[in-house]
Amino acid sequence: MADRNAENLPTIDVANESRDDSEDSRGAEQEEGIYYPNCDATIWLRTCENEVVEPIEGKVKGIIPVWLNGTLVRNGPGRIKVGDDVFNHLFDSSALLHRFHINEGQVTYQNKYVRTTSFKRNMAAQRIVVNEFGTRAQPDPCKTLFSRFLSYFSKDDIFTDNANITVFPWDGPDEVYALTETPFMQKIDIQTLETLDRVDITKYVSVMGQSAHPHLLEDGTIYTLGQGIGLAGCKYCIVEFPPKSKDNNISRPGSANSVAPGQNSRPEAEHQDRVTRAKIVATHQARWRLSPSYMHSFCITKHYFIIIEQPLVVSMAKAAKVHVTQRALVETMQWYNEPTYIHLISRETGKGTKVRYEADPLFFLHTINAFEEGDFVILDLCAYPDAKMLDCMYIDALRRFVLPTRLTMGTSSAQQSRRPLACNPAMMNNITQQQQQPQQQANSGGGDQHKNNLVTLHGSRAEAYLVRRDAVRVVSEPLCDLGCEVPRINYERCNGKPYTYFYAIASDVDLERPGTLIKVNATTKTRQIWSEDNVYPSEPIFITAPHPRSEDDGVVLSVLLRAKGLDKQVTLLILDARSFKELGRVDFEADGPVPKDLHGWYFPTKKYA
Repeated sequence: MADRNAENLPTIDVANESRDDSEDSRGAEQEEGIYYPNCDATIWLRTCENEVVEPIEGKVKGIIPVWLNGTLVRNGPGRIKVGDDVFNHLFDSSALLHRFHINEGQVTYQNKYVRTTSFKRNMAAQRIVVNEFGTRAQPDPCKTLFSRFLSYFSKDDIFTDNANITVFPWDGPDEVYALTETPFMQKIDIQTLETLDRVDITKYVSVMGQSAHPHLLEDGTIYTLGQGIGLAGCKYCIVEFPPKSKDNNISRPGSANSVAPGQNSRPEAEHQDRVTRAKIVATHQARWRLSPSYMHSFCITKHYFIIIEQPLVVSMAKAAKVHVTQRALVETMQWYNEPTYIHLISRETGKGTKVRYEADPLFFLHTINAFEEGDFVILDLCAYPDAKMLDCMYIDALRRFVLPTRLTMGTSSAQQSRRPLACNPAMMNNITQQQQQPQQQANSGGGDQHKNNLVTLHGSRAEAYLVRRDAVRVVSEPLCDLGCEVPRINYERCNGKPYTYFYAIASDVDLERPGTLIKVNATTKTRQIWSEDNVYPSEPIFITAPHPRSEDDGVVLSVLLRAKGLDKQVTLLILDARSFKELGRVDFEADGPVPKDLHGWYFPTKKYA
């Protein structure tokens, strides 16, 4: 949008501080190498002008394991420009799907835009006519004055359906959706990359949006995190999409899949698909009644849903103003420099525990994993001191919190025998103080002054202190000396369970090779890396080998892009997950620039005995 580039770009209100580091000036500085001479930010500024509709063959180098047969589908920003208009933010760019199909040692590549309503409207008008996260739309010339008036009441003009974050399997490879954080999901065909349908989840559950990263359980149940609003204000909602079953049972009474109190089971939907059978199984009130926290991801363990209530919020008051004045959605966001709350929500009852966990203010997009170990819940995530995007270069981005579910207030070292304050650690009920502490000390909020660390896990440097009868202050421990992002684990085996390894991209842009892949041992806090000059990898995805002998027995897939004029080249990299050494790669050259993607999913098509 050439005529708008001179305007002040919308930014997040961070503690009432003005920010003059516009996207344009910041991008220009990085492109010229003023700050980070080894990092070429232009890989994020590409537009795919020519879709690769027909699969193209790649050139194989090295080894492709004989058992590796399947389809890798990735999603991300594909078009930063429509006509003369330019999107302001990475989250605004039109969703582009990338498909790598592996079959008997041969690999093909193709890409295609998701045909969202936003995409079709923008392309028809040849300008940006739908408000996005960081971009204010222009009036749609295809609409009459009356149509523009009616659009104030249209969901399409409140929420974009530009699903450019990830893809997720709702029912294996036969029912796959491209996702973003709005209530719209785009059903896609992973064979042709055609957009088949659009689903609006607000037709089935009362939520305003959803997390971009749902969770898939072993029994096929899917959970996502949404935000709702009620008489008491905003709330966080865990939404369940029940698995398909032969008898079409929606849930079993008393199971983790049962309906939470106050929710209707809707038996008339038994024969419909899992999306139409969605239901809210747990809720938790937002601490700021009209400003729910921004939620990009969440965690799940055997007994809990874990909601991380960070101090980056979406103001409902600002949202109303933004809608009326047709401003960018980012202007609804505000940073409160207050503690982060971590909530454990019982999967059995749908209710939060009676103890809240408080951490320093932090901003996060991605969790790594969470699991239970004895009387503790371990939560690993990529976190930053605040919501400024430049903080992603910090080396202390990876943190581990340990949340004690059995509370004690000892008077000596952490090794002494402890008396429990929580009679039922799974539910956090019936908290009664067994040992007396000065009341003013217990209510000070500075629980670390007690030096009574509740964390007794062997080898852990995380800390937790009881600061009030219903509050525990938690202090994280670092997992790696490099900043990491878009982390992935052996998901099928380890999601919500004890694990050792995760795989990520280095977020430290000042490295000699900013595009570095990292394998982290979360137990020993050690790492292995893979890197190459002028190469920028995508999110690494772990694929388990047949009959695995260990957690890391398999391969890691990552998509490589190159800078410095090599924007048509794209490579599928295959690493041995254990050694983190290259097994092979497949090189492709497209007809035009290949943009960098964000997230993806691998769909196996053949398994060997």
